[in-house]
Amino acid sequence: MLVSLVDAKAIGGLTVNELNPLRIEVLKWLHQGEDTEVTGEDALTRTVDGPYARIVTNPLFMPAPARMYGGYTLKKLDHQIVAHSLNQLAPDGQAVVIVGANTERFQGVGRASDTDWLFMNFLYNHFNVKDNYIIDG
Repeated sequence: MLVSLVDAKAIGGLTVNELNPLRIEVLKWLHQGEDTEVTGEDALTRTVDGPYARIVTNPLFMPAPARMYGGYTLKKLDHQIVAHSLNQLAPDGQAVVIVGANTERFQGVGRASDTDWLFMNFLYNHFNVKDNYIIDG
């Protein structure tokens, strides 16, 4: 629930998408009286009227049926949700993306799996990535 501390009024409004019914109710309660829309839509099919200036996403980390995005075959749900979300980002927009990655199983610390490596290539080739952090946990 990354957005629980966001002041929607300070940033000109907030849209939150969450599938878990309990979390939806908590988010509505936390942001009552603010310019906040809480939806419960499928993140892979959700579309918006106009581009977003900012996106923060922390999707489920799990495998998924392969889908094509920008010429890349993405095989993880978190990668697919990020790709779909970033395609709704304004050209000068900013995003923070949290995705799962286990680098220790693949030839030592710091070496990503082929699936994760492909996703990082997708991001760097389609978006203006400023930095990439690996955080234990």
